[in-house]
Amino acid sequence: MNKKLQLILIALAFAAPAAIALLLQTPLFHWNPATTKNHGELLRPAVQLAQNETLKKLLADGEHWTLLLIPPDVCDSGCERRLALLHRVREAQGRRMERLHLRVLNDSVNPWTESLTGDASWPQVLGLEPGGLVLIDPDGFAMMRYRPDADPTHVRKDLAHLLKWSESGR
Repeated sequence: MNKKLQLILIALAFAAPAAIALLLQTPLFHWNPATTKNHGELLRPAVQLAQNETLKKLLADGEHWTLLLIPPDVCDSGCERRLALLHRVREAQGRRMERLHLRVLNDSVNPWTESLTGDASWPQVLGLEPGGLVLIDPDGFAMMRYRPDADPTHVRKDLAHLLKWSESGR
């Protein structure tokens, strides 16, 4: 094999993956995977929740992600157990747990999280049932929601992946 052919083959070996990746991102060949790794439901478009100064301080500080629980009208033992599990989900993030705040909407009796008084229409706007969770980015946008029966292990895995790869809130 002559030297020019070898050089062309080596150049193609390096350039081909980049060319394929670029082609997959063009409108002609746009590749959209059928499945994703996240267990929660992505909100498209994301919903801005931090609309006044108080909420901006709590939800859009630019540094912390927020996991917001929409509690049922009466927080029974199941609700308290869920709060304890969510606290452990936060602790399971290890060194990244400082980037995540836990909050409860309109709940004043809660030993683990800071209460947040927000708009009463949030659960309806976000499509959440009592007991549901919503993940809020550091800019104050609700971007993912979880059903009331969501497995805390799935929430933990989503948060670990998000906090590992996200530049927001660093």
